[in-house]
Amino acid sequence: MMDMVLVFSTALLLALAVIPLVAKLAHAYGVLDLPDYVSGAAGSAEPQGSAFPSESRRVHAHPIPRLGGIGIAVGFAVSVLIWKGTDSVVWIVTPSLLIFAIGLIDDFWPLSARLRFVAQVLITAFAVFLGDLWLRSIVLSEHFQYALPPWVGIPVSIFMVVGAINAVNMVDGLDGLAGGVVLIGVTLLSYLHVITTGSFGLLIGLSLPMIGGILGFLRYNSYPATIFMGDGGSNWLGFMAGMMMLVVLGAKPIGSATLLQDTQFVIQGSSAVPLLSAVLCLAVPVFDTACVIASRLRHGLHPMKADNRHFHHTLLRLGLSHSQCVSAVYFVALVAGVLGIAPVAFPRYHLTWVPYATAAMLIVLFPLGLTVTKGSGRMLITSALERRSQAINNRVRSLLRFWESMNRYTIYAILLVAPLLAGAAPRNIGLVAGFAAAALLLAILAAKGSADFMQSTTLAIAAAVLLIANNSNQIMIEFNGTRYEMQSVYNSLFSWLAISTFGFIATTARKNYLIIRPADYLLVCIPLVLILIPEPVRTEYRFNVVGLRALVLFAALRTMVRRHQYSMRRFSVIAFAGLLYVFLAGVYGMKFVN
Repeated sequence: MMDMVLVFSTALLLALAVIPLVAKLAHAYGVLDLPDYVSGAAGSAEPQGSAFPSESRRVHAHPIPRLGGIGIAVGFAVSVLIWKGTDSVVWIVTPSLLIFAIGLIDDFWPLSARLRFVAQVLITAFAVFLGDLWLRSIVLSEHFQYALPPWVGIPVSIFMVVGAINAVNMVDGLDGLAGGVVLIGVTLLSYLHVITTGSFGLLIGLSLPMIGGILGFLRYNSYPATIFMGDGGSNWLGFMAGMMMLVVLGAKPIGSATLLQDTQFVIQGSSAVPLLSAVLCLAVPVFDTACVIASRLRHGLHPMKADNRHFHHTLLRLGLSHSQCVSAVYFVALVAGVLGIAPVAFPRYHLTWVPYATAAMLIVLFPLGLTVTKGSGRMLITSALERRSQAINNRVRSLLRFWESMNRYTIYAILLVAPLLAGAAPRNIGLVAGFAAAALLLAILAAKGSADFMQSTTLAIAAAVLLIANNSNQIMIEFNGTRYEMQSVYNSLFSWLAISTFGFIATTARKNYLIIRPADYLLVCIPLVLILIPEPVRTEYRFNVVGLRALVLFAALRTMVRRHQYSMRRFSVIAFAGLLYVFLAGVYGMKFVN
C-alpha cells in the first residue's frame, strides 16, 4: 500500500507543480491551440468537406497553451524512476518517451501525417519486439482461443498500439475528455491484470503513476481548461494505453511485486482475457475513431482529416453543455468498460455474451450520432421544471428549507459523528485516512471555486474512506457507564437519506440537478470500484454495502452543492475532521468511545 501511495502521490504532485510552468513556456513560445471561427466571422474559413459545415470543430473561444502533456509525462517518468524503475517496464517506458518526443516536436513544428505515422510504427515495433510483448493468442471467449504465429501476432500488436495512439489523439476534443477517458481505461485495464495474474506489478509500475499524472493534469484541463495536453500528451497516453492492452491480453505479471496468492488473496477472474474485454476498456476512443474514419472514407475524405464528426460533437448538437458532454462520454466509457470486463471478473455467471452485446450497441450508437443535426435534441423538460419551481409558494419554500437542513445534518452525522462512535479503525485504514485528509486539506486550500474538480474528487474519496472506517466496528454510544448499540440507527440514516434526497429532487425540480459535470462520474465510479474489488477483501471490509451507501451519500452531497455552492467547503471541512479522527484513532489509538 505504501508503494502505491508513493508512486501515485509523486506523479500527482509533480504534474500539479510542472503544468503551470509549462503553460508559461507555451505562452512564451506561442505554442497555442487556436480556436476555429464560425463561418461568416471576419477572417474565418469554412471547413471543407465537413458533414456539418456551419459548425466549428474546436469549441474553445480563446488561444489555449497545448503543452500540458509535459506535466503528465514528467510526473510519470520521475515517479517510475524514483520508486519502481524495474527492468520489466523499461521496454514500455523508454519507447513511450520517444513517442512523446515525436508528439512534442509536432506541437512546436507541425509534422506531416505520413512522417508521424512512420515514426509511431517504428517506435511501437521496437517496443513490441524487444519487450517481447506481442500477442501469442487471441481469446474470443472461454471456449474460443486462437494461437497467433509471430508473423501475425507482431503486426497485430503494432496495429493495436498505433491505433490507440491515434484514437486518443482524435478523441481529444473537449476539456478533460481524453484525460478522463484514458484514466477510466487505465483503471479498468489494471483491474483486469490484477485479477488474472494476481500481481500488483502493472498497477504500481505503470498505472498509478499514469493516474497520478492524469489527475494532476485534469486539475488544469477540466472545463474551463487553462491548458491542453497537445499531441505530445495525447500520443503518449495512447501509446501507454495500447501497451497496457498488450500486457493485459498476454496476462503475464509485470515487475517483482508480490503476487496476491502469497497473501491468500482469491483471484476470481479467469486466466485469459478476451480481446473484446480489453478493447472495451478504451471503448470511446476505439469505437469513435473507427466510426469517424469510416464516415470520412465514405465521403471521399482523408481518414485523418480533422472535422466535427466525433461523438462529443454529436452531444453538443443535441444541446448538451460542454461539461455535460464530457460527463456523458465518461459515463459511456465507464459503463462499456465495466460490461466488457464482466466475463473475466465474474466467470461463474457465464457472461461471455455481454461484451459482444455492448460492442453491438456502440456500433449502432456512434454512427447514429452522425445523423444528428444541431438543435435536434432540445431539453424541453428543463423549461417545464423551471416553471414548476417558480410556482412553489413561500410556505412550501419554508418546508423545503427545513427538509434541506435535515438532509445536511444527516450528512454531517455520517461524515463526523459516526466515525467518533465507531471507535478505532484498523491501522491500515487509519493510514489511508491520513493520506486522504492531507489530500483533502490541500484541495480545500488550493480550490479555484465551488465547482473545483480536485476538491470534488478528494471529497468523494474522503467520504468513501469514512464509510469504510465506519464499517470497521460496531457503532456504539456510552452514557452513565452503559453502552448502547447505534448500528441500526446508522443503517437507517442511509435509508432515510436515499428516500429524502430523491424526494427532495423531485419536489424542488431545479434545472441544475440535470446538469452533469465531469466530477459527477465519481458518483458511479467509486462505488463500482469498491464493488469490483475481488474476494476476500470485498467481504472483509464489506465493500458491497459501502458501495451502495456511497451512491446514496454522493447523490445527497451533489444535491446540496448544487443548491448552495458554499456547501462544498463546509462538507470538505467536516470530512477532513472525520478523517483526522480516524487517522489518530487507527494509528495512535485515540478513542472517543472505548
